[in-house]
Amino acid sequence: GSLEESAAAIYDAALAARDAESRGDPDRRALHAFYRTVMNGTLLLPVPPEHGEEAKAALASAVTDDEEVEVAVMLARDGEGQPVGVAFGSLAALSAWAPRHTGNLPLPAPIAIANLAAAGMPAILDPAGPIPYRFEPDELVDLAAGRVPGLDEPIAPPTTRRSIRVRLPGHDTSGLEATLAAALARTEVERAYLAQTEAAD
Repeated sequence: GSLEESAAAIYDAALAARDAESRGDPDRRALHAFYRTVMNGTLLLPVPPEHGEEAKAALASAVTDDEEVEVAVMLARDGEGQPVGVAFGSLAALSAWAPRHTGNLPLPAPIAIANLAAAGMPAILDPAGPIPYRFEPDELVDLAAGRVPGLDEPIAPPTTRRSIRVRLPGHDTSGLEATLAAALARTEVERAYLAQTEAAD
């Protein structure tokens, strides 16, 4: 979806997680839903003002040429003065925190989180709000590996890939086709197709 849709979903999930925490919710389902929502969204990584366009050009080149590029992103300091990574769920959240003219890289969350995890330090989502969340390094590592932190289950259920193979009619199906055509001749069906499936194994 769009960045706006992602931002709205992340905000709603963060709000639900914060409300559940304030109620002392013991099962942490709202927090787990927040993790999943973030990982399905788009995050903005802040880029130094003078490197904004350069970083976007490097990223476009990496996508086009299938090469890995290194882009410098901005860090922050937490309340104890320790460096932390920062990411943002929306342009409004970035604008509330960022120095003037700060650039940004919009990235699918799995890519952004993997890069934050590789730094080996905590990261704060939306440090100036609307709802800040501090990811500890072990949370980032779990998310980067596709796991829900503290739950040891995948962020998303495994999917089965399927495809459709089209082939021209052969002699082996002509008898079945004739039977089906005769059966459908007295119905309102105007057109029918014969499909053949194969077992996954």
